[in-house]
Amino acid sequence: MSVGHPGTGKLPAIETVLAALRDIGTITKQTLVSATTSSGLVKTISKQGKAFVASPELFGILNKLLKNDEDNATGDVQLLCKLWSGESASYHFATEATRETESNTAFSLLGSTQIQNAALLIFRMDKGHGLLDRFLISVPNARKPTPEQEEEATEYLERLQLKQFQPVFASLHAAHKDITRSYRLNAAAAELHKHLKTDHVNAVNAAIEKGEVPPKSKGTDLVTRVAVTFNAIDYFIDSLLNEEPAKNPPEHITEACYKKAVQYVEYLHAQKEMVANFIKPNEKQNYSSESTTGKRLDAFQKALYRHEASNPDCCSSWLATYQRKRNYGSLENANRMNSYPSYT
Repeated sequence: MSVGHPGTGKLPAIETVLAALRDIGTITKQTLVSATTSSGLVKTISKQGKAFVASPELFGILNKLLKNDEDNATGDVQLLCKLWSGESASYHFATEATRETESNTAFSLLGSTQIQNAALLIFRMDKGHGLLDRFLISVPNARKPTPEQEEEATEYLERLQLKQFQPVFASLHAAHKDITRSYRLNAAAAELHKHLKTDHVNAVNAAIEKGEVPPKSKGTDLVTRVAVTFNAIDYFIDSLLNEEPAKNPPEHITEACYKKAVQYVEYLHAQKEMVANFIKPNEKQNYSSESTTGKRLDAFQKALYRHEASNPDCCSSWLATYQRKRNYGSLENANRMNSYPSYT
């Protein structure tokens, strides 16, 4: 989920991706969900066997799933948690037949929201049930372009050899249609992943021994998922740019690809954690209204943007360092993963 101000291009970005996916038949009217309730989502998944939630404004969908009649942020949180984890579930409705969702159901959630809505969602998701840990939330420094900037961007895109997402998605779809591929970390990447999991376990155990709340993180699971995506996308883009056949993506993920995934996930987690910590005083002071929380997050984003503008080279490492220190207790415990190649 990306977060941005009105007029910064959230809707065109989502629609461009959806149009490309429709062209190759990956999503249909039956499986694409842009507005729903929890019961509606369960019905779609149980009947179609998959669902793709996509909206330029995710607040409405997630807000319904996060609250119940008492508006205490419990709602149907476990539905999203089970879908993320690939668990099967059975849902019993008072006036309808029982609905079943199979294990490893294909489910994805993509979209964006505005600053104030993001603040309220994070406030409601940060209740200890683990849902916030499963989300990748990006707060890019996006601004509304001037007409001159739009013209320059259009001219630049026209000069590119690969102008659209559709060929990339089509190649990816064709390479996986009716084929089961098993992606694995190579030996070097697997060793890094083992160290990452060990560091997290040690941090959890240390907190338990001290009587503290252990750190919650799905980072190790998210890293492998992102690494698979990077591995495939990099292969198909390189193949298309070099006009080579794009049919057999490598199924072994390299150490370099894994490190890029670690850097990307830690960067987004650092943003998300700092935003969550920034709005927590609202909860203590009973200032959890949408407007007040949104104003605090807006002020935080402006401060982050000012830091990025004045320190463009160090901001990524600064955020990643913050997250690693929080995860592992000290920078010494995180030195193994200290040198990452640039994600871009």
